[in-house]
Amino acid sequence: SRIILDDEPGGDQKLVLKLDEIYLSELVKLIYRLENNKPVIIIENIDVSTSFKNKKLFRVSLALTSN
Repeated sequence: SRIILDDEPGGDQKLVLKLDEIYLSELVKLIYRLENNKPVIIIENIDVSTSFKNKKLFRVSLALTSN
């Protein structure tokens, strides 16, 4: 997994969380925790694809911001 800070125009920052091998059940739990977090974390974009090593694992990229 990797965490990348992406500078946006206007001085805003976006956090990009990249996970290389995650099971679907783990991904669902992560999204639930992010959506119900205080302070609020917004998932602006999510890209999901299957892993090359195992079709039951996924590669995920989440672009996150907060209010």
